[in-house]
Amino acid sequence: MDRSGFVALLDRLAAAWNAGDARGAAACFAPKVDYRDPRRYSFERRRELEPFFEPGPNGHSVEWHRLLFDVEAQAGLVEYTYVGQHRYHGAAVIEVGRDDLIRSWREWQHLDDTRSWAEYVAGPTE
Repeated sequence: MDRSGFVALLDRLAAAWNAGDARGAAACFAPKVDYRDPRRYSFERRRELEPFFEPGPNGHSVEWHRLLFDVEAQAGLVEYTYVGQHRYHGAAVIEVGRDDLIRSWREWQHLDDTRSWAEYVAGPTE
């Protein structure tokens, strides 16, 4: 996969999440996947992601802020804002398999219901 393929894959993932299409979002991941927040949850199969990706009563959305991709390593990084029941700002390290699907997704995110992405990355205020 090249960088444009990685961007297209993440654009497809964002479009599915933003549309509330849990099955479409899960389809961006390999059948056997390592999807985790190292401190909170872990999934090993695509089929486990579908219920996890279901939107809450008010829906959900994701916005990518920065996408980096190392073609040689077939690995990338995305900074994002996810809004569901709460707003989270975070980053994920992503590995892509030979099938051009996400085989590993490790995310770290911070709950921040009050600040925009720009305010968040600007750092704490006094």
